[in-house]
Amino acid sequence: MGSLVIYTSRPAVAAVPAHPHGILRWSNGSTLVIPYAPVEVDHTGSGGDWRALSRPGRKPITRRGGLGLRVMGWSVLWAHTNHQQSIEKDLTRLRTFVEVGYPVTLSLGGLERGWWNITDLSINIMARQQGTNAATRATVALTMTEVNDVRVKIARRTPTPRTPPRTPTPRTPPRTYVVRGGDTLSGIASRLLGRASRFTEIARLNRISNPYRLRVGQRLKIPAR
Repeated sequence: MGSLVIYTSRPAVAAVPAHPHGILRWSNGSTLVIPYAPVEVDHTGSGGDWRALSRPGRKPITRRGGLGLRVMGWSVLWAHTNHQQSIEKDLTRLRTFVEVGYPVTLSLGGLERGWWNITDLSINIMARQQGTNAATRATVALTMTEVNDVRVKIARRTPTPRTPPRTPTPRTPPRTYVVRGGDTLSGIASRLLGRASRFTEIARLNRISNPYRLRVGQRLKIPAR
């Protein structure tokens, strides 16, 4: 899960305060610095689930079904102090972690504490680097939903004496692949599984926290096609 820790760097000139930065921290330990921390955050979903019950010939009555999940949304300007410096690497890392689905923490104030799932990400490129066309400034908007992981206990059915025991289906052991120079998880997934988007399955199966760091000679388990 991830947290946004606000800190302020020491300004070069005492009379000009530096803008507070932020840090997104995911449950796998990865972090990403937000150059400009969000100031405005929208909070919804605290009212719960209310339902109207109809009554023939009379006004309906309302009943609360239960608490809802909190949702917050915020947007920031993503750029470096040097406005010609590329932000492509930051945006790619952010999008990758959002697609993998690791919970994240965002510590701004009391209302933002806790673990969240990033359920929507919007990136609006505003400026590009001369010569390379790499993005240098963008507006990044995120929607985050409260994490509420409840383990549901499933009751076990007792088979009747006439029901023959089931023979467990043998599992096919996962294939292995040895990483070569220039390999990426998305490239491996495209060649071996048919879709580059299945790199997230390879990352989870091998407990890879950073999909961008592969070692030549590293053995990877490949899920079934």
